[in-house]
Amino acid sequence: SFTVMATVEEVQAFYDQELPKLGYEPFASGQNDSGTMMLMYIKDMKIVTVSIIPQADGILYVMLVN
Repeated sequence: SFTVMATVEEVQAFYDQELPKLGYEPFASGQNDSGTMMLMYIKDMKIVTVSIIPQADGILYVMLVN
């Protein structure tokens, strides 16, 4: 996990571009009313989740689970 100064859309675009290079394909995504987004990617029945959680001052907390 890490924090980054970016938009949710920028983080999503990064993973949508980079994870397919490693063989992962988008599987599912969703966003709740607070702006938190979860992205799921799949490769050979292995799922990677990326949680993007907005914090104060435009900072995002990003957590990857493999």
